[in-house]
Amino acid sequence: MLEFNIDFIFCGAGQMLNEVCESLQDFIGYYLDSILIEVHPTSDYNVAINIFDEAKPYSPQNYNQEIETTEDHVGGQINFTTPSITASSSNKNNYSTKSMANKWKMRLNACPTNGVKWSYMYVIKTESDWEWPTPCPHSGYWYTKEMLKGFRITITQI
Repeated sequence: MLEFNIDFIFCGAGQMLNEVCESLQDFIGYYLDSILIEVHPTSDYNVAINIFDEAKPYSPQNYNQEIETTEDHVGGQINFTTPSITASSSNKNNYSTKSMANKWKMRLNACPTNGVKWSYMYVIKTESDWEWPTPCPHSGYWYTKEMLKGFRITITQI
């Protein structure tokens, strides 16, 4: 049995130039939109066959980091005046709406020929402070077959 555990702690960028250089203050800089963590089996065979069997469920299975968002709704007032008519209307319905939204959405794809892939997509595009999801280990257990010659781990940030 092959066990793998990828303890991926952080993916991102350090202090941006727009935070250091005053002339670049309006420059947005670097955003991390997606992250892929893949484990691929290697084989000498060029056909699509099962190279391993999944021994235990992959972890994490589902990881959608939620954040709370607040939207304020404010009433208004309208005044209309002409030389012969005066009208006014006022609405004082002020309220706030709180809701939960996914900051990162994770998708898990697994196949006994191509391996496993965790893909993370950043879904809230309006935040100014984009950061990597809360760290968690990515692991799997494979019952190996004779055709399996090795494996490789690929981590891609886009």
